[in-house]
Amino acid sequence: MLFLVACNSNTMKEDVNSNVIIDWVDFVKINDKQYNSLYNGAIISNEKYIGDAIGEVEFNVNDNVKETNYEVKNGDAAYLKEGTLLYEVKGKSNLLAVKDESEINGYRIYQDESSSEKWSYKNLDLDKVHSVIIMEGYMNPETLHILDTQKEISELITVLSKGMEDPSFSPVIIDEDPKMYQLVFDTNQPVSHVFSLFDDGETWYWYPWEEEVLPENITEFIKK
Repeated sequence: MLFLVACNSNTMKEDVNSNVIIDWVDFVKINDKQYNSLYNGAIISNEKYIGDAIGEVEFNVNDNVKETNYEVKNGDAAYLKEGTLLYEVKGKSNLLAVKDESEINGYRIYQDESSSEKWSYKNLDLDKVHSVIIMEGYMNPETLHILDTQKEISELITVLSKGMEDPSFSPVIIDEDPKMYQLVFDTNQPVSHVFSLFDDGETWYWYPWEEEVLPENITEFIKK
């Protein structure tokens, strides 16, 4: 029997012939700081905010570490390839970025694990939203349209505010997965908030922090 064990970067990996498989946190360590991947909630707003390279990945622990007493070192990463360059994010000393063509604007963000900065919808300053980019898909998403007037943005925010938690809700998944869309909230900062919306053919829902079911008229903004 195989056991899956979720671990942070400071844990150990058992030998490949043992009964334990380690699921590493997606991390990188540089300059004595550990940075963890921001899978959801934040993207680079524009490539102009990418600064100088501050180092590179020297060792991939997921592929190579088998010793149970291994201690993570500078230059180590869980899944990034050796030689991957690590870039500073201008104006955000708690973040770094790596090139990733599958991400919106071509970079994946990592955040200092000691940072308290949060990326949920409730942490977004809605008064500073300059535009909302509506995209379709997860990997290499396609831009559908951009809301760039205060009227459009306010109307969208009003609809999103009517989302309701529904413990009884379960997405309808029969022949295919729900369609996925992404809302990118641009506040003229180096990093934009981004949130995923889903349409299962019957119901729209999203995860501003917890799952919420959205009013049907959200369709007017997504499929206009």
